[in-house]
Amino acid sequence: MDGENSMMTKNILFGVLVSFLLVSSVSAFGVTTPYWDENPLQLSSGQTHEFNFELQNFVGSQDYIVKASLFKNEGIATLIDPQETYSVPLGTKDTKIPIRVKIPDDAIPGQKYTIGISFTTITTDQPGSFGLGSAVETYVPVQVVAETPSASSFNVSSNLVYIGVAIVIVLFVFFVWKRRKSNS
Repeated sequence: MDGENSMMTKNILFGVLVSFLLVSSVSAFGVTTPYWDENPLQLSSGQTHEFNFELQNFVGSQDYIVKASLFKNEGIATLIDPQETYSVPLGTKDTKIPIRVKIPDDAIPGQKYTIGISFTTITTDQPGSFGLGSAVETYVPVQVVAETPSASSFNVSSNLVYIGVAIVIVLFVFFVWKRRKSNS
């Protein structure tokens, strides 16, 4: 019976030690993205778009060094910044990780892609320390949409409307002036 108590005590101590290690290694950095399942990135065939992932570190007591890597990009995404690692200081929310997305010219409207990116903490090698790293993964859904008219075509058509209205007003004023002149 004494051996069972000794074994139970060792198991409890081991469980407490493992729990302490896990609790003390909680990562406090996070990732935000402007696109998610209900708000996918929508691009036309052949279109290119750049946006940022933002790393934040509000909780905890340490700064982080993070490595970004695309693990699912279906050939449409690239990290713009050649920097291998990013510093995420404690109390920040705006460490930007720029990404470029290029939809193939032959993509069909309705086609969907998924971009996956992983942010892994890099532990510092200090003598006598045991570092546990962590990773955060996020996904960006991309949807190919039909090409929409460019903003410049809207400007041309709206300018034509303004010109047309101005001509009508000038003609109206001219006829009213001519009528008054002939009546007097």
